[in-house]
This record gives sequence, structure tokens and C-alpha cells, in this order.
Amino acid sequence: MLRAVGPAIRSADPGAEVVTAGLPNSPTGIPLGTFLRGMYRAGARGSFTALGMQPYAPTPGLVIDQIRKARALMRRNGDRAGVRVTEIGWATGGPGKKPVSERAQARLLRQTVTRLVRERSAVRLTGVTLFNWRDAPPYAGGHDFWGLHAGLHPQDGRPKPVVTTLGRLLKLVLRG
Repeated sequence: MLRAVGPAIRSADPGAEVVTAGLPNSPTGIPLGTFLRGMYRAGARGSFTALGMQPYAPTPGLVIDQIRKARALMRRNGDRAGVRVTEIGWATGGPGKKPVSERAQARLLRQTVTRLVRERSAVRLTGVTLFNWRDAPPYAGGHDFWGLHAGLHPQDGRPKPVVTTLGRLLKLVLRG
């Protein structure tokens, strides 16, 4: 699909950013490197302008490592496309991935974004999207998972400390 859609988008809008689906490095799915190598074998090079990544990890260093590894694999395949982080965040509750405190969520975001800004040229970073705006209740039937607790705001709507951190980071990034 990417080989068909990517060139069509670029034909209609040569300046468009064509981003792959956000690829996680999930222990329950195909490892990111294996999947990315398969994309290149299938002829994906040149059909996207940015690799979408969801580099969830418990530490900023592990987030950066995932991005560096993907960028290195892209280089080995002669791909100059950028990398766009389509999801990143840390849960402050819920089952699954180990939740962190609200203060730790803010600290992890600050440390990660600071490192991403520092390395943006080296990894050809085109953007970062935080997950999620607001915590949500469990799905129908009581299904709960960590992603429902990774918001910038809890369900009551008050801002978590990460909101202040995000505001400070945006000011720094916008200053250059």
C-alpha cells in the first residue's frame, strides 16, 4: 500500500510529508528491525518521507537507542527519509507497563525531548507527538491498559506536572 499511496500523495503535493504507520518495537509483535528490513525488501524505499516510530521505553536513553538503530538501518538501505515519533509517553497508572509518578512522567518527557532536540539532525527527526492528551476510563467490559493512563491530564481534567514541563520545552525549542 505504501508503494502505491506514497508516490500518489507526492504527485498531488510534492511538499507533503508521507509518514509510515507508527512502528513500535513491541515484544508481542514483529521486532522493529525485522519489520523495517522487510519493508525495504518489499520496495518501500522512496515511498515515504518519514518513518513513523513509537519508541516507547522506560528510559530516555532507550528511546533514543531505538531511533538511532532505526536510522542506522535506514542509512544501510540508502534511505534519507526522516524519522517522526508518532507516539511517546509514560503512563501514571493502569496495568501493563510499569506506571510512573506524575513527576517522573514530567522528568522523563523533559529528558527525552531534550535529547531528541540535541540529536534531531543526526537522526533526521521531523517531529514528535505525545500520547495522550487525557487519561480515559477503561473500555467497555472493563478492559484497562497502560495507554489509558498516559495523558497530560487525568480524567478529572486538571493538568499533570508534564503540562508545565511541555510548556517550558516548547519555549526552549521555539527559541532555537
